[in-house]
Amino acid sequence: MFAMTIPDDPVELARWLEDAIVSGDVARLASELRVIHGDVSESSSLEAYEIHLPQAEQSGLKTLPAHLLRRLLIRPGDLLELAKYLLMNGGAYWDAKLNAVPDMTDDVAAGWERLKQALPPVESVKPAGKSGFGKWVMAGSVFATAAAILIAVFVLKPFGDKSQTGPEVAAAWGWQKPDAFAPAPTREEYLNRLADSANEWFKKRPEDKAALAKRIGEFRQGCTALLTASHEPLPPADQAWLKERCALWAAKLDEQLQKLEADPATDPKQIRDSTDTIVTNLMTAIRKRATPV
Repeated sequence: MFAMTIPDDPVELARWLEDAIVSGDVARLASELRVIHGDVSESSSLEAYEIHLPQAEQSGLKTLPAHLLRRLLIRPGDLLELAKYLLMNGGAYWDAKLNAVPDMTDDVAAGWERLKQALPPVESVKPAGKSGFGKWVMAGSVFATAAAILIAVFVLKPFGDKSQTGPEVAAAWGWQKPDAFAPAPTREEYLNRLADSANEWFKKRPEDKAALAKRIGEFRQGCTALLTASHEPLPPADQAWLKERCALWAAKLDEQLQKLEADPATDPKQIRDSTDTIVTNLMTAIRKRATPV
């Protein structure tokens, strides 16, 4: 799997993702990440990256904080949105990246023909802003031409197209359920319900690597949901504690996924047992926090 080669170092990860974007491998990567992590309940969005986008246009993904780079790996929809954005808005940095890609003549021609069916004629496109896609098209930018390949794929055959064959998306469980963070009468009840939701991890006991990676990925997505939820029933001190602890739990889950993906000889049962311990510890911590002082 392409996703098995993901680097650990943030600098290397940024470079690796850039190469995937300009080479066209980003669509395949996103599909593999979707199998591993499943879909997130929220729609794809670049809101979390917004303040970093101008720098990313000019200097690449190394300008993104490490946690946002890792977020792209568990939110493949966001990864594709970012790829589309950079293909539409990237500057000289991205032109240089593309120039390093091996000859793409045939793919460029085919991709451009597909894209022309979805966009207005070139002469009707008016530049709007600093380095918009229309400006690139009329200027004949090599980056815009290659962007046609990927954008044509994204526009005409978007990620998550239900007409594509592939594994069915699993039903939401744990902290990904729609009512996972619904209000509760007391903080104690709210926290204990969070622990109960985490306990759903133990309802399935995957034996093989792919199924275990998917299950861990789903739990890890639940951590993201918990980190971004408002937790209105909780006082500020509990909210701060919960998000701080969840960030640590998420990092531990990421470590388990990395171990599972990095070494073909890794025993899935050992990773599952280690993840069991992580989940047990986090449930214990939440229930302890819920206990009235």
